[in-house]
Amino acid sequence: MRRTWMALVLAFFTFSGFLMAFGGEDGKREDYQKQIELRLRTLRQNLDEQKARSSILKDDAKVRFDEDMRIFREKEKIAAAKLQRLRAATARTWGRGKAGVEAAMQDLNRQYEIMEERLKNP
Repeated sequence: MRRTWMALVLAFFTFSGFLMAFGGEDGKREDYQKQIELRLRTLRQNLDEQKARSSILKDDAKVRFDEDMRIFREKEKIAAAKLQRLRAATARTWGRGKAGVEAAMQDLNRQYEIMEERLKNP
């Protein structure tokens, strides 16, 4: 009986140590979420700079830029919504949620690059 009890206690401490060492995904998740939030803030700041520079654009180029801006804002909302869902994700759904956030951020970055190119070559 005593051996069984000792084995259970040893297994418990081993397992809890394992969880602390390798199961600390919460810190990684928070770091990832902060990283994405920072990327979103940086894109927003860069977009504000682009908007200020867009005043030099002529009629057609200005219309295209404004349309690109609208598309960027939509994609930004999608990325923010996916990030919000990721915050509530379980360990089981984290991988899919993270992939969705990454895809949305890549899409947002592509849209930003399109807008940047339009400013360079109106």
